Amino acid sequence: WEASVAALAQESLMAPHSVTFAECDLCKPLDDPANAGVLREVGGFDLVCFSYCLIENAIDLQRSGFVFIDQLLSKAKELSPHMAVLMLDSSWKLWADITAVAHRHHFVSCYPRHQISCKNVLLLGPEAVGEA
Repeated sequence: WEASVAALAQESLMAPHSVTFAECDLCKPLDDPANAGVLREVGGFDLVCFSYCLIENAIDLQRSGFVFIDQLLSKAKELSPHMAVLMLDSSWKLWADITAVAHRHHFVSCYPRHQISCKNVLLLGPEAVGEA
């Protein structure tokens, strides 16, 4: 993925935006050393993408209480209040659990319908001002 993100960052369409790739362990807390790259950048995110990595970690994510996602959304509300999260996966089976985590941090969720992706896309975004 890192090479794909680096190529995307070189596209002139991205200017003046920046694109960053950071490795992480979704099953560990945000402040775990494995997640240092994400923690360092979290204040500058407009969009975070989880691309086909959730279902394969489903058991550990559930055991952890979705700690990484929970803490990422908490930090985002503080440092990057307009951040959106795009989740793409091979199944929708975690969407209800992740949506519950998101709602605790006043993120709203939607399931964009697309002829190819069907229910396998989840989009999270901050509530509009006054929409609590």
